[in-house]
Amino acid sequence: MDDEMKKKISIGIAVGCIAIAAVITIVTYRSGTGGPNPNASVMLLCTNPQCGNIFELKQSDVAPKETSDGGDAAGIRTFKCPKCNQMSGQIAIKCSKCGNVFLPNYKDITIYDKCPKCGYSAYEQSNK
Repeated sequence: MDDEMKKKISIGIAVGCIAIAAVITIVTYRSGTGGPNPNASVMLLCTNPQCGNIFELKQSDVAPKETSDGGDAAGIRTFKCPKCNQMSGQIAIKCSKCGNVFLPNYKDITIYDKCPKCGYSAYEQSNK
């Protein structure tokens, strides 16, 4: 792998980590707790096309650790799905309008929570 490719991968990983941290921070502070609650649960969605399981983990189990327990090429952390046992679970959002569970848009943080099913975004609504 040449230096240019390594640089692009490193930048992708950094952007992914920042996006995940931003989503967790926004979701945490919107809940009104004023800080992280290690017993709170986080919604995850299995990205394995044959599975698609929706499951929850404690926030303390999802919080970044010094040693990463998995991630894809873009640096988005993955977690073991309890249904298919693959490292394919990713932090997800449940639409407060229609209940659809989907992956956040990490490429555009201003519409990170826009539901692909109904188009609702709590972030957009709060900024009107």
